[in-house]
Amino acid sequence: MEGGANDSDSTFTQQVARDWRRRILMNLVHQLTNTSEGYISTTTPSYVEKSTKGSVTGGMILTAHHADDNDETILMKLLRGAHITNLQGMEYMTALATTETAQQVGFSNPLDERHHLYVTKPLLNVRKSQLVDYMEQRKFDWRIDESNESNKYKRNRVRNELMPLLADL
Repeated sequence: MEGGANDSDSTFTQQVARDWRRRILMNLVHQLTNTSEGYISTTTPSYVEKSTKGSVTGGMILTAHHADDNDETILMKLLRGAHITNLQGMEYMTALATTETAQQVGFSNPLDERHHLYVTKPLLNVRKSQLVDYMEQRKFDWRIDESNESNKYKRNRVRNELMPLLADL
């Protein structure tokens, strides 16, 4: 994020993270990924807990990347001329390999062969519209990064211009 407004965005984000805690967040992820529309995935809390049980003593960072972000990623790769074998979306869970990498994202505990730090994207099967509906129905507060509105960056042009055009076809 850029500019002065981002200081308040950062403070807001830190406060929300403190307020929600793990139990509330896992409940949210569970509800959004286990819907009647069939958005059950390997990123549901039970899968994450089973697949990492006994091995994650370091930590996990959850991001809010959603299905629309994933579609943009695939389209961006296609536009860059990626080979067909590289036209996949984002990984649901990625291990940060080194202590140095973990420290760069603000994780201060040392990592070794038994301590891991994962970046997890549990909402990759959920559409942005579903997230917005969910948040509005429950009167949750959230922020939208102002830089997403600017077409200064190629990804934003894809999001703001190309994705709506493709949706209309």
